[in-house]
Amino acid sequence: MSKSNPKVTIGIPVYGVEKYVERCVRSLFSQTYIDVEYLFVDDCSTDDSVNIIKGLIEEYGIPNARVLRHEVNCGLVEARNTVIANAQGKYLMWVDADDWVENSFVKDAIETIESTDYDVVCFGYKIHYIEGEVDVNYPVFSTAREYLDSILLSNSPYEVWNKIAKTSIYQENNIHSEPGCNVAEDFVMSSKLLFFSKKTCTLQKLLYHYNKQNPNSYSSVNEEYRYHSYWKSYESLERFFADYPSFLQKLQTTGAYQIVADLVEYSKCTQKKYYYQSKNRIILLPRRAIEKMSLPRRLVIFLSGVKVFMVPYCRLAHYVRRKDWM
Repeated sequence: MSKSNPKVTIGIPVYGVEKYVERCVRSLFSQTYIDVEYLFVDDCSTDDSVNIIKGLIEEYGIPNARVLRHEVNCGLVEARNTVIANAQGKYLMWVDADDWVENSFVKDAIETIESTDYDVVCFGYKIHYIEGEVDVNYPVFSTAREYLDSILLSNSPYEVWNKIAKTSIYQENNIHSEPGCNVAEDFVMSSKLLFFSKKTCTLQKLLYHYNKQNPNSYSSVNEEYRYHSYWKSYESLERFFADYPSFLQKLQTTGAYQIVADLVEYSKCTQKKYYYQSKNRIILLPRRAIEKMSLPRRLVIFLSGVKVFMVPYCRLAHYVRRKDWM
């Protein structure tokens, strides 16, 4: 493996994953493709995660592996930003430290992206729940813009760790997420990545293992943090697409759907402050985003007491009787 100018950089944010990180690192260091730079970003982890990583680097004798340490805990977003700033590989991939990958993770991805000089290649993954496993085969898109449209409308997954992309797209376009956007940060970064890309394709292989059994992951954070961080991520994308009405409208449609989901969720729990905050967000939505909603979703808004529209009673009654109205 070359010490300089590696073909691929893999970024691995690290925080509080001592229970899972050995499995992750061993899967990385067992890759069949070896021209790889590994950037582990220690976000001031307070457990033994970093010592485990350093021990495995020594055990496997990996010369192109570095541990970059933040002076203070900055969160997942800043860890990703640190990787982008320091990546030396032509291509960039991501792995979360509580997940793991197939041995051909890099080989299959690099062969595909170089076959026709693609900007981004996506691949499938397997989700591991406590209750069982689910295979996710990625949809096929003819262009990056088609994929971006699908993400903005919440019709497709938006993870960054099931992609390989040209590092230059990240670095030359200053692609990053804002500090504090640690929930849905993939939504922000993938949207920006696809906006600046042209050619993309889908590799129909399950190369990544997504661990949903870690109670300390960002996908399992407390409700208050999740709520505010999601909307901070959403608002950062609103600013990014402010001069692109077509993309902005699609994003706002997703925002409207999320508000409806929040209204339903928080009406059933003790966290009523999020219910009222969601009602306030409705008022800020452009009218077209509400008008494009299905009647069942508009009914949820109507029942919340926000009088932003009226719907004929007979049409509402039809949907109320349906079991699948949400």
